[in-house]
Amino acid sequence: MPLDTRVGLKVTSKGTVIIPRPDWLRLEYTCEADLALFDEVVENHQNVALLQICVLMDGLEDYDYVINVPITDELFSKLSPLTELEEIQASNIPLRGYGFRYITSKIVKRISLSWCTATDELFSSLSHFQNLQMLMVRHCFKTLVASDLGLLAENRSLTCCDFDHNCLPDESFERFPELPVLRSLNLEANCLTGENFHFLCRLPKLETLYLNKNPITLKGIKVIANHANHTLGVLNFSECPNADDDWIPYLSQMNQLTSLTFEEAHITDASVPYFQQMQNLQYLELGGCDISKDACQAIHHACPRLTLSLPNGNLSNRDWSKFC
Repeated sequence: MPLDTRVGLKVTSKGTVIIPRPDWLRLEYTCEADLALFDEVVENHQNVALLQICVLMDGLEDYDYVINVPITDELFSKLSPLTELEEIQASNIPLRGYGFRYITSKIVKRISLSWCTATDELFSSLSHFQNLQMLMVRHCFKTLVASDLGLLAENRSLTCCDFDHNCLPDESFERFPELPVLRSLNLEANCLTGENFHFLCRLPKLETLYLNKNPITLKGIKVIANHANHTLGVLNFSECPNADDDWIPYLSQMNQLTSLTFEEAHITDASVPYFQQMQNLQYLELGGCDISKDACQAIHHACPRLTLSLPNGNLSNRDWSKFC
């Protein structure tokens, strides 16, 4: 039966093909994956640019949990004719083997893995994509280790890495490589103290670093302040349980900062003199912090271009009369 390229079509009882547009292919399959599904899809859609693969179960959304249906080398090998792929998205799938090496497209720029488990072998096969610019590995829990992240050294075109919600420990970054054009690094909701973030000096173009919901320590803050390059302008420490006034003297030494975010932190009026030194700061989030109205006014007078975000809203230069 030929595939209808205008609508989703149930090819077998074990899988569905959805074609939202001619260059976008989504494969949804149930607990017993039928490889014949992939054969027919690839034969008819060799020019797709975006490939999505996910596992569904009756009554469950595709983000609920990972179920035990492996995507193996055999399946990946069936995708080799997709030579125009630019983006690969996978969710809810145990990924095994060296599967990415079977993807023959030379123009893959974005890979996203969510709620997946991945072996060392599969992660090492990412080096196959020399033009990879964006890598997102989210909610993959404790499947990443130090050796995995070290293998990113081959992906020197990466501009954005997102490793949020993976329970990564500090040891995962012992071998984090030099990535010459990386601009954004999201490490939200891991188990990081920042104490071995010496690798920041190997990221000469890094502009944005998200460390919210991590147990960052004062020692970690010192390491970050001493090893971040002058390009780092945006730092996010929202809901870091150890964030307090002791951090601010070290962060105030980072003259390049333009945006600094705290939320539910132990920041008080004692930090005001240090915020006043941060003349390049354009945005400061202090939601849920124990800081007074007088302290906020003092920060504003020293940094008139600053937008200060508080629980009752953002306050820019023209808003202060309403606040005072």
